[in-house]
Amino acid sequence: WRLSTRLMNEKRKFALEAFDKNLQIPDMSALAAERYRTHKEDYALVPERRTSSHILFACPPGKCSREDTKVKAQKVLDELRTGADFGEMVRAHSGDPGTKTKEGKFDKWIAKGEPGVAGPYTEGLFTIEGVGDYSELVNTQFGVHIIRLDGIKEQHFLPYEEVKEKIVADLRTEYRRISIKD
Repeated sequence: WRLSTRLMNEKRKFALEAFDKNLQIPDMSALAAERYRTHKEDYALVPERRTSSHILFACPPGKCSREDTKVKAQKVLDELRTGADFGEMVRAHSGDPGTKTKEGKFDKWIAKGEPGVAGPYTEGLFTIEGVGDYSELVNTQFGVHIIRLDGIKEQHFLPYEEVKEKIVADLRTEYRRISIKD
C-alpha cells in the first residue's frame, strides 16, 4: 500500500512538472498594468514613515516607581515645551546609552506597526502633529519616554515601472496555479 501510494504520488508529481515545463504563459503586461491600477495599495503603497529622538527615563518593571518616574519626566517635558535645549536634556536625563551620545536620535525610519520597535513608542510617535513637537509621556517596558518628531516621509505610491516585475511574477504564478488545478 505504501509503495503503491508513493508510486502514484511520484507519477502525479512527474505529470504536473512536465505540464508546468510545457505551459505557455501569455504576455502579462496589459494585465499587470490593470492589476496595478486596481490593486495599487497591495503593490505600490509605501506607508508614512517617521524618524524621532527621545529621552528615556529608564524604569524596568519592578525596579523603580513608575509614578515617581512619570513626575520627573513630566517636569522635563514641561521644560522642553517652554524652550529648553533637547540635547542638554538628553545628556542630563536619558537612560538609553545607545541614543544618549547621539542627542537622543533614534536612527530608524519607523512605520506604524514596525517590528522591533515597542508598540507604545510607535503609537506615541504617530500622535505627534508636527516636526519638532513632542509626544505626551509614553510608557514602554523600558520606562517612560519623551519623543520628539524629527521627520516625516509621507505615504506615497511607487511608479508602475518599479513594481511591474513583481506584479508580472505574481500573475505568472497565479496562472500556473490555476492551470495546474484545472
